[in-house]
Amino acid sequence: MLLASMLPIAGIALAAAIYAAAQAIRDFRRPNHLWSAVGGGVSLALLWAAGTILLTPVETHAVTIDLPRL
Repeated sequence: MLLASMLPIAGIALAAAIYAAAQAIRDFRRPNHLWSAVGGGVSLALLWAAGTILLTPVETHAVTIDLPRL
């Protein structure tokens, strides 16, 4: 069940994923290819976590009321 308190966590995960991806690109331009691979993996893991949080179905409790016809 997706709670309203989970949305900020997903937003933080998305922001961290964007930051990690930017750092991975920066490290790739420098000769730090190991840290670039680590940063890319972290950014993919954070995107996966945020997507899982945001795409979890919300449980609803629908109530149907049958009204008499006049």
